[in-house]
Amino acid sequence: MRTRLRYKDWVNGRSGHRLRRSTAASMSLVLLVPAGVAIAPSSASASTSGNRGAEAAAAASTTCPTTGQVPRNLTLDLSGAGGPAVDNFNPFTWGGNLSLVIYNSLLNYQYFTGTATSAKPWLATGYSWSANDEELTLTLRHGVEFSDGTPFTSADVVSTFTLLKKYPDINPNGITFATVAAPNAYTVRFTFDAPSYSEFFYIAMTPIVPTSWDSIGDPGKYADTSPVGTGPLMLKTFTPEDVTLVPNPKFWGPQPKTCEVQWLDYTTATTAALAIEAHQLDWSNLFWAGWKTDFVDRSPENQVDPIPVGVQPLIPNLGEYPLNLLPLRQALSLVIDRKELAAVGEYGYDTPAVYETDLFPGDLAEQEPSLSADTFQYSVSKARAILKAGGFHWNGSGTLIAPDGKPVSLTITSLSSAGDRMTDGVILAGEFHDALGVQATNEGATWPVMDADWTEGNFELMNGWVNQNGPSVYEFYNQIYDTSLLRPVGQVSSGDLERFTGTAGDSYLQEYSTAGTDSGRTAALYKLEELTVSEMPIIPYVIGSNGTAFQTQYWVGWPDASNPYAYNGALAELGIMSPFTQVVLALQPR
Repeated sequence: MRTRLRYKDWVNGRSGHRLRRSTAASMSLVLLVPAGVAIAPSSASASTSGNRGAEAAAAASTTCPTTGQVPRNLTLDLSGAGGPAVDNFNPFTWGGNLSLVIYNSLLNYQYFTGTATSAKPWLATGYSWSANDEELTLTLRHGVEFSDGTPFTSADVVSTFTLLKKYPDINPNGITFATVAAPNAYTVRFTFDAPSYSEFFYIAMTPIVPTSWDSIGDPGKYADTSPVGTGPLMLKTFTPEDVTLVPNPKFWGPQPKTCEVQWLDYTTATTAALAIEAHQLDWSNLFWAGWKTDFVDRSPENQVDPIPVGVQPLIPNLGEYPLNLLPLRQALSLVIDRKELAAVGEYGYDTPAVYETDLFPGDLAEQEPSLSADTFQYSVSKARAILKAGGFHWNGSGTLIAPDGKPVSLTITSLSSAGDRMTDGVILAGEFHDALGVQATNEGATWPVMDADWTEGNFELMNGWVNQNGPSVYEFYNQIYDTSLLRPVGQVSSGDLERFTGTAGDSYLQEYSTAGTDSGRTAALYKLEELTVSEMPIIPYVIGSNGTAFQTQYWVGWPDASNPYAYNGALAELGIMSPFTQVVLALQPR
């Protein structure tokens, strides 16, 4: 069993993408800016850490200057939340940031709409499974080089996965296999102790590092300041306020059309909004409430990407009393006005969560048909009746009292830099207080504080997110129920962050992993869905959208609702090849 870490990168966004299981065994391969006013990133610095690689080669059909400043129409300028950049491009640590457009994976695929058989050949050109799903063989692309000119071979793949097996701290997806070997320079073979098709997505999408990493010790403790990868971009210069990437002249595929990609640090959504309105940024996911009136409505070049990407839940700490009591979780869910949160807290960009299976709309084909009637309801009277039957009562002041005789007091933790999340938290706290008499408050936290409290179990209600990634909804439920990734309070857990301790979830996950047939996997998924409806381990309230703004004065071909070929919101995702690789290669100068 394996769990996915939540999305952690500069932009602190939400993620979700799908790769469907196929029975086929192999792949065929209000802000106005006066004219002339420049909006500068925070603490902009002209100094750099020096050129860490070759200068940009001329991109295909693009003539890039060899000296001087690159023209604005040949640069791709981006900005996101999270503060200044960290000088670390390690693809296995969250400090990697933009590393996953530098380090690429064995396969690539169409986000949201892709299937296993339509996965794009990348560093691998094909794969096949044995009949019992206990052996995976991949064929590698010939003629690939790292950005320093070193040939890419099967030795690099074997080295990468040997490191993952040896150092659990760089294996956030819990990839498990018996052996990995290289029969020749362009073939890699994995063996497993049981049917393991559930491992395929994460193996295929793991970034590959060169064999030189064998000598660095624990890669999880390695600060990679001079990255050498096979991807379409490589590092040119670094400052905390301005990271510049350029096309990798050794990239095996077509060159990006941009001469430079710059990540710029804007400290607030307001300054980023000013910059993108002034066409000084091409893309940003720094959310502000006036996206439509202050940005989209001002020009047809200004667009907001509303692609839904996953459930946005309250995550109760099931290790804390009284949130470990099911009646309280059920009652809290029943008094959430999901329509209000979507319209007010999310400013109409998100839609209410619907199904108690917690599934994303794109996953409903995998939902047990009989569970389609189990939808989130709003009923204060039903909530209060459930609490009363569960041993709760109210004192003379209307305060909810738990079965242990103490008032119910709950703190919601929300990301302080996310205006929508803070608004949601305030609304939720008010609903819990007004409908149930819960002494509820919403507290903002910076991402480092929120992340530490979440993974170490020091919270009550986390206003968080759960990724919905991978070949099936197994990956989604695996994040919730895999107790092997849970650690004692105060230690960092990489899964089961709501701290569910029942054995049923582990049992059904194991059934899925070892099923060996599609029908067996489907039966296991149905059990996980039924468990989710009955236990309510998390409490979704909206379907979170992508939430990015972009403008098309200089670049066209961005993913949007009509062509969601990639997740536009994520520049990099921990342990998974960046969807932004696809975006960089798809964009065309206007």
